[in-house]
Amino acid sequence: MQAKNYSSNEDESWSEAYLIDRLKQHLATVKGQAPANTKVYDERKYYNLCFNSLLIGAHRPVKPFPVSVSDLSAKLLKELVLLEKNRRRYVLKQAVGRIFEDIDSQLYHDSISRVLEVVLVD
Repeated sequence: MQAKNYSSNEDESWSEAYLIDRLKQHLATVKGQAPANTKVYDERKYYNLCFNSLLIGAHRPVKPFPVSVSDLSAKLLKELVLLEKNRRRYVLKQAVGRIFEDIDSQLYHDSISRVLEVVLVD
């Protein structure tokens, strides 16, 4: 592999695979309060959101999974903006999907992965 694809230098572009890894890692560390009337899985915001969305495949219509722009670093935002729309959707889905996998891999692959849509909000 080329060093450029795995560099932490803020001026260099990241490969798509590296971006997915970094985005998942970043989302996995965001702390946050769970909304009222929801179960608390963890102190991490996106783990709680995923946990409380585990039945997403059973709901119609399926609501998109929100990722707050304000929770992302400037470098992550820059890399996401550089992607074509469909590639950005893919990267977001892969990163969030990995959090769902951490919670319940079988359920994610059996039902959630087919309907998961991730959107940037704020």
